[in-house]
Amino acid sequence: MIELDRLKFRQTHDGRWMQGSTHTVEILNHKRRKQIVEKICNKLSSINFDTIVCSGISGLLVAPSVSERLNKNILIVRKDNEIKYSPFDYEGTPPSNYIIVDDLVSSGQTIQRILSLMREEIPSAKCVGFYSYLKDQCFYAEYRNEFQKTFQVPYI
Repeated sequence: MIELDRLKFRQTHDGRWMQGSTHTVEILNHKRRKQIVEKICNKLSSINFDTIVCSGISGLLVAPSVSERLNKNILIVRKDNEIKYSPFDYEGTPPSNYIIVDDLVSSGQTIQRILSLMREEIPSAKCVGFYSYLKDQCFYAEYRNEFQKTFQVPYI
């Protein structure tokens, strides 16, 4: 049985319960999101990069706040089958050195898409790392060396 305290992030300030997958709901809770953004900023503030690269809702829920606080650019990589209103596969500032920020890695498709697109479209850009802001739900949290072998990118 799951403890009620473990589910607290699902409850809003006015007592209602949020619906959705655990990792999405956790970041939709504005109090929890604020804590996550603070943690990301603390971790990334000492790393040399110019752009945060993200994809999908999970990245877009934190990337703008982090970029504002760290004074970094944002580049959004569109998902393969996403309905979009422009012909671009990515939008934002082309990076020199970038960090990918996402909630977690399960299949690896998102990170592979980002890395492939960056190599193809902006070959001079260097990925200096991947940061998972829900590490406890990320398979690679315990297997950093495996992550680096698989994706050729440091797991921050």
